[in-house]
Amino acid sequence: RAWMFLLPMMLLLLSIESIVVVLGPWLQDEHGFSSGGITGIAFGLGVFELVSSIAATRLTDRLGGWRSVMRGGALLMPASLIFVVGHHTLAFGLVALALATLGFEFAIISSMSVATTLVEGAPAAGLGLMISINTIGRSAGTALSTWLYDHHGATVAVGPVIATTIVATLALSAGINSRRRPAPSA
Repeated sequence: RAWMFLLPMMLLLLSIESIVVVLGPWLQDEHGFSSGGITGIAFGLGVFELVSSIAATRLTDRLGGWRSVMRGGALLMPASLIFVVGHHTLAFGLVALALATLGFEFAIISSMSVATTLVEGAPAAGLGLMISINTIGRSAGTALSTWLYDHHGATVAVGPVIATTIVATLALSAGINSRRRPAPSA
């Protein structure tokens, strides 16, 4: 059952990395931002990360780890849709990035509590597995979105995020449902 959590996490990391990698070039190419302006936007997004991290520490135990990850990850869908449709307008793009940051940070902080339960009796092994699979997702997202942005622009680079997030959310939902079913008796 660990893979029912690890594979969706890989997809969520691929999704967020696809958005993050596009941020700088999008601000520079489409909106004329300087390096200082991009840094200011990144700092502002850091505030959203902090807010979301605090929210995750307060809500994850109450909502449940799997559900919290699923809810946070699900915010990437509307965020990427808003970006794909409205990235030519700075305000829409920034709203999309703020939503993506809130959702992803909530998901990643919540995922740590789940990861420590993935390998029975070995919480560090479960957390290590998640970090490893997350690295694969981030690497794939970086490579994919960089290539897509360079060849097709921001819309195409962020577009696949919608599909990967839907698959991740459905897989997390299936994992939640499988955890409710009693184990077959031997």
